[in-house]
Amino acid sequence: MSLLAFASHRAFASPPAPSFLPRRAVAPARKCIPVPECMPARPSFATRTACAADPPPRTTPPSNPLSNLLMSKSPILPLLVRTARTSYKLFWKVLMSQLAPSDKHGRYIRPTSTLSAEYDTGPLGKTVATVSRSFLARYEEPPYAVYVGVACQWCHRVLLARALLALEDKLELRYLTPGAEGLWRLSDPQQYPATASTLKEVYLQLDRKYKGRYTAPLLVDVDQYSIVSNESAHILRFFANLQPKTIDQHTVVCLRPREEHGFDVQPDLLEKLCHDLYNNVNDGVYRCGFATSQLAYEEAESNLFATLDYVESLLSKTRFLCSNTVITEADVRLFPTAFRFDAVYAVLFRACRKTIRADYPSISAWIRDIYNLPNVADTCDLEATRNNYYTSLFPLNPSAIVPVPPQQDLSPAPHRRALSVQSNA
Repeated sequence: MSLLAFASHRAFASPPAPSFLPRRAVAPARKCIPVPECMPARPSFATRTACAADPPPRTTPPSNPLSNLLMSKSPILPLLVRTARTSYKLFWKVLMSQLAPSDKHGRYIRPTSTLSAEYDTGPLGKTVATVSRSFLARYEEPPYAVYVGVACQWCHRVLLARALLALEDKLELRYLTPGAEGLWRLSDPQQYPATASTLKEVYLQLDRKYKGRYTAPLLVDVDQYSIVSNESAHILRFFANLQPKTIDQHTVVCLRPREEHGFDVQPDLLEKLCHDLYNNVNDGVYRCGFATSQLAYEEAESNLFATLDYVESLLSKTRFLCSNTVITEADVRLFPTAFRFDAVYAVLFRACRKTIRADYPSISAWIRDIYNLPNVADTCDLEATRNNYYTSLFPLNPSAIVPVPPQQDLSPAPHRRALSVQSNA
């Protein structure tokens, strides 16, 4: 081999393999294939270890023909939106007209009880004096029974008065639960005098000619097998002639004090409060929630908070609404609404300008004061109340989602309101 051929052979020959490895044939050169940008590089071991505990990536929800409707460029989309909006509002107004009738301006008008017109002298009712005498008499068994739903604020005022006046042996309780069809259902369907499964059946068994709404509370005469009243304000008046109930040295219950009782209660103030509380607070929250026009809502909302401001000013000076020592009908009327306000009415009924816990310290302290009186806590069930309101009032909450409630301090903390308010008066 010539010197030139030998040099050429040495330049292109493969390097010798190590002595401990067998010589392998040289593999042909590979072409470099570019990696697409969308293909990520294989992560390192440290990266794979760190990501092992991370949640799995979010998956795309399954598609359906309507999933991308709002992103469509079709000219029919605006028409569909307008049609859906108009149809929904029309259906909402139809539902509201049945649930909450209103006047031509959209103001909610609560239907009057058909028993109210015959309240004093009619065959379906009894006079206040007659019923009050029955509560004063002694019986082996309660002469009356009242059908109540714990979520209803109108029922709650009857439960509250019964607890404060210790009428357990005079007034039997028969509990109701909301039914899916919009009717109250009996928790115990076999209770005398009416063996029924719904409150509607109770009405019709006690009075076959009854025409009206099947509302609670419903007070019935067990012995006479008859309806006494289905109006909570009337039922409270039946308790008005009862003797005052002393709870402790600082607290007396007398719904309608008379002059001979000698209490520091002004009758005119009590009457005004009962009137204003019903129109602007008790029914006022419903007038906010059931308003079908902006004007009606703003009018009801303004009256509601103006009255709450006035109540706050009263309770900053006296322990109870009309007195430092006497719980009156005004207190019984206010408590069920104030107790529910932040958890229900402020959200569901759009009464959200202020809250009791944040903006009304005197009302908040008063709620705790009333709540911790004997037997009162047993009349309060905020969880059942929330579930009932948010799941039953379909026109106001179609999703039936129950919001998480705000924290409400009801503990019997030693705020000594009974003494501190009197010392500041």
